[in-house]
Amino acid sequence: MDLGFLLGFLAAIALTNLLLFGVARQRPMLTYALALTSAILELTTPLHAAFGWFYLAVSAYFTRTFLELPEYDPKLDRSIFFVVAVSALAFVAALLPASSVWTADAALAFVVLILLLVVISGVRAARRDYRGARFFVVGSAGIFVCETLAVMFPTLPLDLHGIGIAWAGLWFTVALADRMNEVARERENLRVSRAELEVLAELDPLTGIPNRRSFDDHLQIGWTRAVRAGTSLGIIMIDVDHFKEYNDSEGHIAGDLCLSKIAQACASSMKRNGDFLARYGGEEFGGILVTQTDDDIAVVAERMRTTVAELAIPHPTNPGGIVTISLGVARIRPSARENPLDLVAAADDALYVAKSRGRNQVGTTPLATS
Repeated sequence: MDLGFLLGFLAAIALTNLLLFGVARQRPMLTYALALTSAILELTTPLHAAFGWFYLAVSAYFTRTFLELPEYDPKLDRSIFFVVAVSALAFVAALLPASSVWTADAALAFVVLILLLVVISGVRAARRDYRGARFFVVGSAGIFVCETLAVMFPTLPLDLHGIGIAWAGLWFTVALADRMNEVARERENLRVSRAELEVLAELDPLTGIPNRRSFDDHLQIGWTRAVRAGTSLGIIMIDVDHFKEYNDSEGHIAGDLCLSKIAQACASSMKRNGDFLARYGGEEFGGILVTQTDDDIAVVAERMRTTVAELAIPHPTNPGGIVTISLGVARIRPSARENPLDLVAAADDALYVAKSRGRNQVGTTPLATS
């Protein structure tokens, strides 16, 4: 293999891994870029033996991190660590002036042994369906075969060492890219799951509309926006008339279904974007509206009352024989000095007025609405 071509190829793969590391911030990519740099130094400097062992050691470390051996295959991980440590002694002994032929042969044997353990690691990872392991096996098997042939047939005209490094570099990079895609998918799935959990955390499981927590958050956001824009904010508090009696006579299952129907009816009555309805607690609901006049909010409240009455849900103990709701409305153009809870309290007072006047109606309460 032409040395210039080989060096350019290894440099390109090392740079690719560095770029992948910059995107994904996964340590194995940086580790393998370091291994390839060691291979380049092995081929271009007089310290080729030292850098050759360093390439081997870093590649073994890359195997540990990429395949997560300490977690999934600890026994094999310890075996690789032990063999690499002992191989360091063999390589040092081979470099000594008084070294014999057997020390050099031992160093080469450790090369083959370490690469064999790397292949075994990849195979075991592939058997547990570890992402990228199959590409890793192709790369590690290739360099193992090349290095084994180079040891057994040192007179072959082919540069088996260079071919093995180039082959492993290509397939290990493919394995890393495949693993990076898997990690990206896992992160996206996690993000979607978290988003779904956040949505579920803000939904009332019974009625399917937002819950009290979501109401409080939305009220604060709407209040802040209204203060900045100088617009009005309206609140509608809704209570199901004589709901305890309905539950006692019809049962809790029917009561739950009744609340769900009322929630959907009231939500459908809010026609404008930005209008918001939540279950406030028990049989009580709360609506938040961006509105400019008292008439606007009164129209929405009356539409809710009528829509629920049109459901004609039987209620034996309620006047009229059907389920009805009472509503209280309040509106204000808020300022930074005021508290949004005061607006809720005003709508609650208006709801009390509606109940005191016989229920099944919309109540109002005086509130400064400049």
